Amino acid sequence: MAMKAAATSGGGAPASGGAKPTIQAAPKKKIIPTRQLTKSKLKPNQLSFNPNVSLSNRPVVALTTAILTNSIVDYELVSDHMRSGCALGLPSGNGEVSGDLAMARLIAKTNTGGMTLLGGSSDEEIAIMDQWVDYASSISKFGLARRALAIQRTLDAILVTGTYVLGHSLTLADIALFASLGFPTSDDAKAELTSILPSGCPTLRWMDMISHHPAVREATQLAKGVAKNEEVTLENGATMEPLVPGMAYLEGALPGCVTTRFPPEPSGYLHVGHAKAVLLNNYYARRYNGRLIVRFDDTNPSKEKDEYQTSIIEDLGKIGVKPDVVTFTSDYFETIKQYALWMIENGLAFMDDTPQEQMQKERMDRQNSKHRDQSPAEALKHFNLMCSGKEEGKAWCLRAKIDMNSDNGTMRDPVLYRQNTTPHHRSGTKYKAYPTYDLACPIVDSIEGVTHALRTTEYDDR
Repeated sequence: MAMKAAATSGGGAPASGGAKPTIQAAPKKKIIPTRQLTKSKLKPNQLSFNPNVSLSNRPVVALTTAILTNSIVDYELVSDHMRSGCALGLPSGNGEVSGDLAMARLIAKTNTGGMTLLGGSSDEEIAIMDQWVDYASSISKFGLARRALAIQRTLDAILVTGTYVLGHSLTLADIALFASLGFPTSDDAKAELTSILPSGCPTLRWMDMISHHPAVREATQLAKGVAKNEEVTLENGATMEPLVPGMAYLEGALPGCVTTRFPPEPSGYLHVGHAKAVLLNNYYARRYNGRLIVRFDDTNPSKEKDEYQTSIIEDLGKIGVKPDVVTFTSDYFETIKQYALWMIENGLAFMDDTPQEQMQKERMDRQNSKHRDQSPAEALKHFNLMCSGKEEGKAWCLRAKIDMNSDNGTMRDPVLYRQNTTPHHRSGTKYKAYPTYDLACPIVDSIEGVTHALRTTEYDDR
């Protein structure tokens, strides 16, 4: 059977009876160049977003994921008011990925512990997690009341007997659903949802628990403070005095959740540089209703005396500084030693007997020590010899295995432990080797819960 096609004239109307039909060439298809996804303005691990959008439109899930995987320090937050969404520069430098949930998945997959957030390592576990994350994304287009009630009806049956959406720990499902509720970390936001949801429902309990999770609160601080012009208060009635002229907001600080420290070595009297550092730490501790730790960094018994320790406390009082607690690095010597042993066992540190002048030259020339590739067993043998106090152990020191090619000289395998048989003014002769500041300070900061380490410029490289 023949098919008759209606020809059209130039104006688009059907051709008239006797007129010879004209055949028109098909219009040329406009070629639209494909967007080059590999060309990104973002550097690797730069996380960029608009500071003028609501909290729920900022990368709160990605930030929470980075915090939970202990990788937040690897990312640089960039404020960009011209950007409509959020994006992360790929670690490879080959482009960027956009969207909060996509960024969160990438961060989880590329960092230690991230697979737990994704529900597990099997394809089935990840598929179940993806199902929840996709659900959270799909309802985000609705109004708050509709979203909240949908989530409540879905979760109540699960949360009657469970604490989290999946399994027995916080996962990406919890964070994504919490973000769909607007990431309600403030009292005002929670009050609005409380007025919508049925009183006493399990979802309200879950929401309150998630809102108080430290990682969620820290993500809120980072998301709201990216432009450095907005101070975060999550509780009603939390007030702070205006900043002193010349001072800046303390990044990631919440009232009542700030701990600073001043770690002088009791090897001399306080000087002007000390005063600057301690006044800075004291100011922020008081402004944020936090606490100040004065910690004596007593890791070099050759220089330290009780006399200096007493003098420092007295002089702090003269400049109006009263610490909330006084601690000593020496209280943590055994703990620090166990960390050193852990580093040796995991191939992260080695023992070196290179003479000091030669070691300095090798570091300047970016040349590896001849001992750098020693086995953990050999390193442990020399470490125990050093700690024994024997003369033959005096030449050995423990060095971190970091990067001898780093442009930052501090990172070129610094010394972490060395022998010193001088009796310690607090622990006597119990120890014959002591950690350096580079090893001891970050460990004790972590143990004591320091949130902000405010230091003078000589510590920039560290």
